[in-house]
Amino acid sequence: MEKVRQKLTSLRSRWPRILAACLALALAFGLGMYVQSRRDVARAAEEQNASLRTSLYSLSEAVDDLPNLIESLEDGAPIPPDYNGTFTLLRLRAGAVLEQLHRSSGTKESLAHWYLYDLCGYLCDLEFSTKADLEDAYDTSWPLVDAAASKFRGGAMTQVEDRLATDKGQEILGRMGTPNVTQIMQGGT
Repeated sequence: MEKVRQKLTSLRSRWPRILAACLALALAFGLGMYVQSRRDVARAAEEQNASLRTSLYSLSEAVDDLPNLIESLEDGAPIPPDYNGTFTLLRLRAGAVLEQLHRSSGTKESLAHWYLYDLCGYLCDLEFSTKADLEDAYDTSWPLVDAAASKFRGGAMTQVEDRLATDKGQEILGRMGTPNVTQIMQGGT
């Protein structure tokens, strides 16, 4: 009986240290899980950005083919049916960008997001029935095409937004009815 009493007394004197050790282990485990989750979130965001950047390049390449088609057409002439595949590809790529924008973890209130939503919707809805439609589609896509030509250095959205802040970009936004830089920064639409 005396041995049991000694063990209980010994345990009572050590229980604060045992409890502290358990709490330290639980805290270390929790901190490790938090750090891992933050890494996973950052990795997922980077993968989404890379996927969006790839989709933007793809759309930019499709739009960049339009000047060759424009040059081959005569003013007022209807667009030949054999170009329909090109326009279908352009619409598919615009749809892929829209899908990426919906999944993007970046802010949806940036000027670049507003512009790209409007541009992709415009390209998906455009009939591509005249040379003027092609010229307008290419002119409207200038911020994206010009940013892609710079390899999106500094980030795709940043590059597109920089192009939109120019006078030419503001003119394009005005034609599309997209809010301008001042309205976005003030929180209006």
